[in-house]
Amino acid sequence: MAGKVSTLRLRQLFTRRCVACGTPVESSAPHCEECGCDFDERPPRSYAEMEGLVGSPLHHDLDRDERTHDAHARPARLIERWLLFIFLSLMMLVAIAMLASAAMQPAR
Repeated sequence: MAGKVSTLRLRQLFTRRCVACGTPVESSAPHCEECGCDFDERPPRSYAEMEGLVGSPLHHDLDRDERTHDAHARPARLIERWLLFIFLSLMMLVAIAMLASAAMQPAR
C-alpha cells in the first residue's frame, strides 16, 4: 500500500501540526502562531504519530518505564486486586443479608 501513496500524501502524514488548531508548524517554534497553543504542554504531532503509525518519543519512554515497573509490581498488584475483590464481595453479601432480614421482619 505504501507504493500506491503519493509523495505529497506521505509528506502530509509526517508534517507536524498544532494539536489544538491543526496548523502546520516548525519544530523550533515555542507556540502556535495561529492559536497560541504552548508546545511545551501540548507538543505538535504528525497524523502518523497520532494514529500510531510511527512512534512518538514520549510514548516510547512511557511504555518502557511502565513495562519495567509492571514486571516488578505484578504479583503485589494481583494480590491487592484479589483482596479488594473479596472485601467488596463480602460487603455486598452483608448488605444483601441486612436488607433481606429487614424485609422479612413483620410490620409493627
